[in-house]
Amino acid sequence: MNAEDSPNVVVSTEVAAYITDPFSAAVPAWKVEKAPADSTPLEVEVVAPQGVRAGDDLPVLVYIHGGRYEGGRHTERWTSGRDLVDEGRIVQVRISYRKRLEGFLPFGDEDAHHYRGVDDCQLGLEWVQRNIESFGGDPTNVTLSGQSAGGGIALWLARRDHYRGAFRRMIIISPGYPREGIAKRSRGLRLCMGKALTRKHLRSLSPKQMRKGYQRFRTRFITDMAMGPYPFDGRELVDIPMLMTITTREFHEHPSARWFDNRKPRKTGTPQVEVPQRPRLTRITAEKVLGVQPGMASLYADDPTPAGAILSDSLIRRWAAQALEEHHGPQWLIEYDDLEHCEDLPLIFGPIESSQVTSKEAQEKVRSIALDFIRGDELSWPQYEVAQDAQKPRQALEIYLDGRSEVVTDPLRRTRLAFKSEAE
Repeated sequence: MNAEDSPNVVVSTEVAAYITDPFSAAVPAWKVEKAPADSTPLEVEVVAPQGVRAGDDLPVLVYIHGGRYEGGRHTERWTSGRDLVDEGRIVQVRISYRKRLEGFLPFGDEDAHHYRGVDDCQLGLEWVQRNIESFGGDPTNVTLSGQSAGGGIALWLARRDHYRGAFRRMIIISPGYPREGIAKRSRGLRLCMGKALTRKHLRSLSPKQMRKGYQRFRTRFITDMAMGPYPFDGRELVDIPMLMTITTREFHEHPSARWFDNRKPRKTGTPQVEVPQRPRLTRITAEKVLGVQPGMASLYADDPTPAGAILSDSLIRRWAAQALEEHHGPQWLIEYDDLEHCEDLPLIFGPIESSQVTSKEAQEKVRSIALDFIRGDELSWPQYEVAQDAQKPRQALEIYLDGRSEVVTDPLRRTRLAFKSEAE
């Protein structure tokens, strides 16, 4: 065990499994006495309050990082959770998984809807069940969380064909999936890799060839995720409590959105300059590229930044809306006003730094909510109910940068209409 001590928490790096072949199932660590030759470890990082002992039974938060299913690390600084663990007296676990082709290119002999990257996270959860008591955690009180691609994986693990009871509730932060499956993209991927999409042929490529081939492929999907689990179906979710969080400006600052909306980057502090007029996002682009339903692009006509709004809905908010509409368990929604993708992470996990736009008051509110949910306490605003007989359907908590909040009704209505084939 490699442990890093701080005054209030203890950080430990453990091995949940070993990868002996990048395109085959990982080997659980508890099934081998020592690391297999030429293997790569799948690590988990455990952060626990200083002084906890086995049997203390603290609530556990397991977190899956994002990164478009192709990047990111489980040790990212902005989700370290040291402050969260110290303040909330919980145990946090961050788990690693395979990405890109190694994690999300399916082969014909694998079970439908299963991906190696998702199965790696499943092994991380199994490690938690077997070992977290040694770190003072309660294996019967685990909350699974993930952001962006990690949120997509967390939802996927809550499918009925994946769920094994390893977590009791979930916090889903701005989940994302590709707009179409790899089956429709396989020809382009094969051309970029220069090889047949089989284990044998992909193993013959050097690491450099793999990186260059994938880079060629992913540049075709500037406004999408190149690969990942597909198709998402919220009706497959188990009925466990879910806290969903989204931001109002997920990808408003994406370069392509700014180009169409004729805007300079946000918060640069540079003087305003003349920008050549550029074309507005066309209906054809909205429908054929970004997935807006026919005739629904007009819903964004009065938005001051229509391209940013459509791209934010297409990449993130549509999946949150679908999960909320199709999940049948208890659920709550938080929408962060005027924040972009990832800007909400410090509200839960890390200190508010001077370069960030959110306030300490906002962090205190959000962290208190997160800790209440992780402990299994009731949340203070109405559930997001979609039943036709609900007295106040689709209630959500809107949180502002200065820490103010209010209950709002149906903040995802436009998103649902624009990305759903049947009208309300």
